[in-house]
Amino acid sequence: FGLVNTIHGDIVDRYNTAIPQYIEYVVKNDSINIKNYFYEEHEWGRYIICNDTLKMQWIQRPMNLNDYPWISFEIWYKIIDKNTLERIYTRPIFKQQSDIDTYYNYTQLTFKYEPAKFIATSVLPSSDGWIKKQKWFWKNESDWKEYMKQFKNK
Repeated sequence: FGLVNTIHGDIVDRYNTAIPQYIEYVVKNDSINIKNYFYEEHEWGRYIICNDTLKMQWIQRPMNLNDYPWISFEIWYKIIDKNTLERIYTRPIFKQQSDIDTYYNYTQLTFKYEPAKFIATSVLPSSDGWIKKQKWFWKNESDWKEYMKQFKNK
């Protein structure tokens, strides 16, 4: 589960260790605050695999007035091997404010030549993030209604 963009220095090793621990913590913890933070406040989106390319689209929504505005990107990774991905394409899905341009320029400079790495975990969290509750995320309204019905019965 998960993609991690590598970062300079020893931070990479800390991410590689911390991500599986964090995912396990979320899955096994019964605290509603922990679950809400993970499922309601992180970036969520979708991905597809086309030949040797992983194509992701993600959205980060603001949680309060002091956060960034809505940010959404499409990122493509070339699959190098079963553990390594190389970012080959990045574009904002929509831009509305200069903050997004600043964020976009930063990520282009920071991650242009750095590979991403697949980090395995022993457990998988549910895919019931905030975005799946949004009607606009679904191609078919009937699929969204069925999902919401199942979600409410959990």
